[in-house]
Amino acid sequence: MQGSQTGLMEPSDLQMISIGAFGRAVVRRLRDQGSKFSEASSNHLNSPLRNSAVILAAPHPAPALCESWASLAQEKGRAFLPVVIDESILRLGPIIVPGLSGCWRCWMARYRQHDPHPRETAALHAFYNDHPESGPGGYLEPFAWIAASQLRAILDSRASLERWAGKLWQVDIFSREVTTGELVGVDGCCCCGLCRPLHSRTYAEMRGSLAYLWNSDAEQESPETDGGKAHSACTGERK
Repeated sequence: MQGSQTGLMEPSDLQMISIGAFGRAVVRRLRDQGSKFSEASSNHLNSPLRNSAVILAAPHPAPALCESWASLAQEKGRAFLPVVIDESILRLGPIIVPGLSGCWRCWMARYRQHDPHPRETAALHAFYNDHPESGPGGYLEPFAWIAASQLRAILDSRASLERWAGKLWQVDIFSREVTTGELVGVDGCCCCGLCRPLHSRTYAEMRGSLAYLWNSDAEQESPETDGGKAHSACTGERK
């Protein structure tokens, strides 16, 4: 990423995608607070992605759009910051920073893992995938300000962005309760994991690293010097 270590990240570093009235309000409030960024259409995934961070603001979870933009950002080594309203929760994150956090696939796996109403959520997400511009037309203006302020704080510098890697920030719209969390990556994820079979990331690697304990002449193997075995194709196994 090309952002400076201090001060607000350069305008060329930020790309914004907005959906619905709430998304456009977040864009306006960011500009009101002095932030500068380029904008992209939500359906132009082939647009040049030279930015260090991609922000998507929407009045609903927008799972398909988030996955598409997050995958593109991951491929290009860019950070991805979703700002969505999920029922009564305004959620910023998880902040996806390639190499420093889990990925969007991990987040959706964890989201489904802890969802008490998976069938209803799946139906709602399917609707928003087909109709991303649908959803609540109204929103509370203070929450657009809150979202913009949090984004500005996170994007204050590259160091700040990296400190937020994998983290979530949420506020309940009704109770105003603020909660935070951190994404735990899914073991064996082929998108953000080590891209090595599970067996080579457990006892096999440890056995090679500790070989000197019982054979002083043994050359210690590392993931970089084990003949490429550790870098074999990821099997896609998940736990």
